[in-house]
Amino acid sequence: MIIFKSTLRAVSRSLGILFLIACVFGCTESPQETRILRVGTSGDYEPFSMLNDQGGFEGYDIVLAEQFAADNGYELKWVSFAWPDLISDLEAGKFDLAMSGVTIRKDRSLKAQFSVPLAMSGAVVIVPEGSVHNDIEEIDREGFRLAVNEGGHLERVTREHFSKASIVTTQDNQALPAMLLAGEVDALVTDTMEAPYWLERVKDAKALPPFTRDVKAALIHPDRSDLAGKLNGWLLEQEANGNLGLWREEHLPTGNGTKTTSLISALLAAMVERLHLMVDVAESKRKTGKAIEDIEQEARVIQAAVKGVADLAEVNGQRALDPKLVEHFFCAQIEAAKAIQRHTMRQSPSMETTPDLVTEIRPALGRISARINQLICSLATTEGFDERRIRNQIQEALSAFDLPQNELQQVADAFIALALSTKPS
Repeated sequence: MIIFKSTLRAVSRSLGILFLIACVFGCTESPQETRILRVGTSGDYEPFSMLNDQGGFEGYDIVLAEQFAADNGYELKWVSFAWPDLISDLEAGKFDLAMSGVTIRKDRSLKAQFSVPLAMSGAVVIVPEGSVHNDIEEIDREGFRLAVNEGGHLERVTREHFSKASIVTTQDNQALPAMLLAGEVDALVTDTMEAPYWLERVKDAKALPPFTRDVKAALIHPDRSDLAGKLNGWLLEQEANGNLGLWREEHLPTGNGTKTTSLISALLAAMVERLHLMVDVAESKRKTGKAIEDIEQEARVIQAAVKGVADLAEVNGQRALDPKLVEHFFCAQIEAAKAIQRHTMRQSPSMETTPDLVTEIRPALGRISARINQLICSLATTEGFDERRIRNQIQEALSAFDLPQNELQQVADAFIALALSTKPS
C-alpha cells in the first residue's frame, strides 16, 4: 500500500507538471478565459454522447468532460455539432475541443490535435440474424443496401471498404435501426461500442466481426496546446488512480478492463497517428519531386526531439534520459516512416488533394511529436514494464502499415530500451 501511494504521488506530480509544460510551449489562456470551457458534442452516439429527455447530454465522454471541468475550475458550456461540420465548427472557434467518441484520423490530425486515447473500437456491420452473410466481403455486391450515419468516420470507412454496395446515409444516426427493421436497407454500419445498444433495438440481428481498428480521443483546437497539456495530464492521472476504469465500467459496454489511457497505449497511439501521415508525406514529395530521404530534415527532427525531452525532464525535476536512447527511439520511427513512404511511392498516385508538406503536414507532425515528448517524460512514473507484452502491443498497433519485420523489431527495441532506461538502476 505504501509503495502504491508513493507511486501514485509520483504519477500525479509528474503528470501535473504537464500544466506547466503548456506554458513552456506558449500558454495563451488568461484568467478570464479559463472560466469557460466550450465542448462540442453530437448527442447522437451511444455510449459516448446522447441527448436525454431532459435536453441534457449523457455518456462516457460527457462524464469525462464534466469531471475535467470541475477538477480544473472551468465553467462547462456544451455546443452541439453535426458530424459533417465537426472540423469546420472547430476551425470557426465554436468550441475549444470536441468530446463525442471522435475517431483519430489523419485528415483530422492535419486540422487539429488529439488527446491521449479514451477508448478503442472497430467498425462492424449489423445484419439480420437469418442472413446468409457472415463476412463483410460477401455483402460488397451490387444491390446490397448498406446504411450508415452521414459525415462521420463510419461513412468514410464504409465507402473505403464497400465499393459495390449501395451506401445509404442519414443525418439522424438514431434512425438507422428503424431503417433495418422496416426493410429499407439490408444492413447497418456502426462500431463495437454502439452495436450492443442497436442489437437491443433490432431483435434477431447480429454483428459481423470488426473491419477496422479505431482509437477514440478528444479533438482539440490546434492552437490550444495549453488545453491539450492539461487534459492529457488529467486523463493519465485518472487512469493511474483508477477513476477512468470505474467510468468505463459504468458507461462502456465493452473493453472495461483495458487501460486505453495508459502511458504505453498513449505512446503507441501517438506513434501510429504520426505514421498514418506518412502517406501524405510521400504524396507531397511525389508531386514536388522531393526525395524520400532528407538527411537535414531528419537531423532537425531528432535534434528537436532530444532537446524537447531534455527540457521537459528538467521542468519536471526528473533524471535526464539518455539522449542517445531518445535519438535511437526517434530514428527508429523515422526509418519506419520512410518504409511507409517507399511503399506509397510504389503505388499509383493518389487522386485526392495532397496536403502541403510545409504548411499542413509538418505542423501536424510537430503537434504529435510534442505529445510523444510529454509521454516519454512520464514513463518514469510507471511501476514497471512487461517487455513481451509491449512487443505484442507494438506488433498489433503497427500491423496496419505492413512494415518489414526488421522495421517493427527496431521500433520495439528502441521503445523498450527507452522505457527501461527510465527505471532506477
